[in-house]
Amino acid sequence: MRSFVVGLAVLGSLAACDSTTATSNAGELELAQHQTQWANRSFHSYMYDYHNSAPIGNANVHVTVTADTVSSVIDADTGLEPEVTLVVPTIDGLFLYAHSFLSEKGATVNLEFDSVLGYPTHVSAFNNNPGGGYDATVSNLHPTQ
Repeated sequence: MRSFVVGLAVLGSLAACDSTTATSNAGELELAQHQTQWANRSFHSYMYDYHNSAPIGNANVHVTVTADTVSSVIDADTGLEPEVTLVVPTIDGLFLYAHSFLSEKGATVNLEFDSVLGYPTHVSAFNNNPGGGYDATVSNLHPTQ
């Protein structure tokens, strides 16, 4: 009887590993599909609102991207450039963050996407990092050229 219970425990552990891998693979597949959708857009200069509520990189800014490079970051509350330099990603950079988070062991990742252009509208990732996780929202994206 004991060997039967041990066998069930081992089988359950293996099944749990497979389901974790399948979830990660499904997340990567969905991410790749949306990234392809975004890559097929007709513009490379755009504006969007970026809100990151995580402890590290906390930001509420309006971002201008020109030729796939961040060209301006304006604090949404003050209308001025932030006093402290913020690292704010382009949408392509946000896709890179998402790929990185999906590859982290033990991370809980949530991704949401725009249905028309495919860009991430919400990326959150949390693990056991004492510095906190990442929780960013993108809204009001529109081309500038």
